[in-house]
Amino acid sequence: MFSIGSGSVVLANYKENTITISNSTFKNNYAILGGVFYAQFSSIIECSNCTFENNFAMRGGVAFMNSNGVLRLTNSTLIGN
Repeated sequence: MFSIGSGSVVLANYKENTITISNSTFKNNYAILGGVFYAQFSSIIECSNCTFENNFAMRGGVAFMNSNGVLRLTNSTLIGN
């Protein structure tokens, strides 16, 4: 996926969102900010048992957190981001 903005897969851009993802693979994604995820305003993105491979961004290869955004990775693999 490609985004000329933020977070090509998930954009948590509203106050206090919680997104939960499990058993997923994110590969070859691109965005200006946060190749896969972008979160701000105390939003939380939780990933368990996920693989992140070859994702790219100008800032934040897999994720860009702004204004207290949170990324929690559990039992996940990062390759070449």
